[in-house]
Amino acid sequence: MKSILEQARAHYRKGISALLLASAVGPSLAQQYVFAPSSAEGVDGWVAGWMSNRPPGTLTQDWYPGSGEDSFGDSAVSGDTHDTTFLASTGAQRFGGGLTASADPTYLDFQRISNLTARSATQAITAQQYIEFPFTTGTLHYADATAAPALFYFNAAATSKRWNMNGNSHPRAFGYAAYIVDASGSPVGDVIQQINDVTTVAGEDFQIVRPPDGPGPGVELQPGTAYALRFYLFGTAANADRQASWDDTLFAMSRQTLADIVVTASTVSVVPADAQNTYSYTFSVYNNGPDTAQALVSDPLPAAANGTTASWTCVLRPSATPCAIPAGSGAIGSVLQPLNVGETAVYAVSWTGPAITAAGSHTISALPQADSPSDPILSNNSAVVRVAPPPVVEIEEPAPRPTPVPASDAYSLALLALLLAAFGIRQRRRTGA
Repeated sequence: MKSILEQARAHYRKGISALLLASAVGPSLAQQYVFAPSSAEGVDGWVAGWMSNRPPGTLTQDWYPGSGEDSFGDSAVSGDTHDTTFLASTGAQRFGGGLTASADPTYLDFQRISNLTARSATQAITAQQYIEFPFTTGTLHYADATAAPALFYFNAAATSKRWNMNGNSHPRAFGYAAYIVDASGSPVGDVIQQINDVTTVAGEDFQIVRPPDGPGPGVELQPGTAYALRFYLFGTAANADRQASWDDTLFAMSRQTLADIVVTASTVSVVPADAQNTYSYTFSVYNNGPDTAQALVSDPLPAAANGTTASWTCVLRPSATPCAIPAGSGAIGSVLQPLNVGETAVYAVSWTGPAITAAGSHTISALPQADSPSDPILSNNSAVVRVAPPPVVEIEEPAPRPTPVPASDAYSLALLALLLAAFGIRQRRRTGA
């Protein structure tokens, strides 16, 4: 069997390239949504594939263009079998409704599916006769290691037209209806594609099950959630052996980009200096991720700030490198500051002026630029800085001190005793005692 890239080349150049050119004239969402990094033949975002030829006859061996190897070979893929950011895991192909599969005895690089009894998509859905390819979406994390709610999108799918190869010698009297289903088997969105008779589809390249779009809203998928690309299979009136043929199946994805921008501020400190005090405060703009941020930073300054003397500086932490605009004077008006995940822009503001006589406050904010990743938590995009006059200190009059009474010593007590004794003798003489 030819490699997937060799087979797909003509079809992609003629068919998909036109679709991509048509979509290119629309608005760019490149910063708010991104494809998975693997690309092949003009299609971006490949994340997983199920190939029956690594090695031939294994039926369920994973491979995708990002594996860094060819799509066929005598051994299993040694590298990644799927994109590990967009997908937490993939599973072996599964069958429902009594369907079974085996490698073709002559051509080991594809499989024959047997026990096909349904004769329409409705019957196949009722009988749950399907082949499906399970996967679990990934989960992005903030810099603080908590899970981020970034959504994923199913943007393209393709399967090999094995039914038209080798002189139409393979089982080909069948059709399919393709869906994305959740863990309970319920469809996510509408049918992706339904072909009632594959013999009506010409060519030996790849059948585009879902034309590529994006990045961004295709079939929306929640993070950290189990899904499957499911094909309900059914025979046509000409299907006498109850068989179908199946081969390589792949799909592509994109995801939402997010950047949680967090603003915090210190209190205002003052250093008295005669009639002109020096005031200062700092505030920080932190990117909690999970993607790079483009923050528009604004600080109108306190009303009490003297516009001719107010100045500010900015440095990035932890690198200690200057910000995009490292310093300035006056208010900070929507300054654009790029921030990597886990990076903080620390602003230091100061001014000189007379003592503050009235309380006041102002709000500092940092919001994502229009074409940058959206911020999922807007409640932490601002901080309030308050200024107030110095508190009035009341000085209390000290309580009057009591007059001290001298302590009696031994001499004084003895003198007092003699006086009392003399007084007593005198009194006795007067009474004739």
